[in-house]
Amino acid sequence: EGYAPAQCNLGVCYLNGIGVETDPARGTEWLSRAAEQGYPVAMCDLGLCYELGAGVDMDQAEAVHWYAQGALAGHAPSQCNLGYCYLTGIGVEPDPETAVEWLEKAAGQGLPRAMGLLSRCLQAGIGGQRDEREALTWLQKAAGLGDGDAMHVLGQWYRDGAGALPKDREKALDW
Repeated sequence: EGYAPAQCNLGVCYLNGIGVETDPARGTEWLSRAAEQGYPVAMCDLGLCYELGAGVDMDQAEAVHWYAQGALAGHAPSQCNLGYCYLTGIGVEPDPETAVEWLEKAAGQGLPRAMGLLSRCLQAGIGGQRDEREALTWLQKAAGLGDGDAMHVLGQWYRDGAGALPKDREKALDW
């Protein structure tokens, strides 16, 4: 019971020592309260706590549980994190097809990290057919939104002439 967004914010404050003494255990306690009420942001944050062992014992399966709850509620960062778990085998058996499905959902909501990860999957044919043009589209969107990893990769693609791009040293240096 209580106002879940405020509980989530308080949990983040305790986790990061914002306005209060850092207390990760107390932070995850507040995140749990908000997540149990169905607040997707708290579900994602709590999942990350379990993934990293911040304020709780590391439990990657529990991380996946909370990411999945947030993902099913339509929360893009949860969808991205769940996709990444399926891509890399964090807390679940690797499943590239499921990873791409979740990354597509998050990318479709405009999440730059998901766009960059989806681009890499498409470029390498992970979880489906290789599609360099679609990979380039997602990579350019992510880079345009300021995703540092995507900017770096786009620069490499221009440098190497990869991903259906011609070699262009000037554009490579721009990214």
